[in-house]
Amino acid sequence: MRLQPEHFRRVIHRHGETVLWYRATPNPANNPGTNDFDEAADDTLYTTVSLSSSVKVLITQAQREYIDRDFGAVQKGDLFLTTMPDEVRIGAMDKVVLSNRTWETKERHVKGTSDTLQFTPVVSVTEIRDESHGVIETARYAVNLLTGAITFNGTPIPAMEATYTVTYLYRPTFWYIGAAQSGNRPAPGFGEALPQRGMLSWKRPGGEE
Repeated sequence: MRLQPEHFRRVIHRHGETVLWYRATPNPANNPGTNDFDEAADDTLYTTVSLSSSVKVLITQAQREYIDRDFGAVQKGDLFLTTMPDEVRIGAMDKVVLSNRTWETKERHVKGTSDTLQFTPVVSVTEIRDESHGVIETARYAVNLLTGAITFNGTPIPAMEATYTVTYLYRPTFWYIGAAQSGNRPAPGFGEALPQRGMLSWKRPGGEE
């Protein structure tokens, strides 16, 4: 059976989804040659890559634990991303936002200490509440959807150092932590590359996100 790249492309386009893609680039402000690292600067910069609306990627989820020849121990629930390399040549440490998916989470925050939501981009805030006031009116706060920063105004609002909870929706973000060694090789007789498959991590490698 001959491997036909266009067959894989049709499958990815039929069952795939659109994403936001951010290409990772080492920050030139950090000079490893002189060990001159600015701790205030991120070691990695991200550049938005514009994709055609017709470009799709395939997100799959491991249904069981197993040993993969490329990725080692795979846990149930681990996510993989498959692309056609001539459409999305994604690389290690690149970031993808699943723009068609919305997840909900609930977090505790301390007023004046941790007023930034953990996951971004934020879609919407369902509610903010504290013990003293219950649900806080939406007119009493604003949320930056890109950074997750919460700003309170007027009263009632949580007192300084008071604990409050936030329920909100966000677009899940993942880091691409490497492709399979057997991926995107040329298809014999076609001169085109086969799909590239790699694992996604919800936590930024080497970081706290």
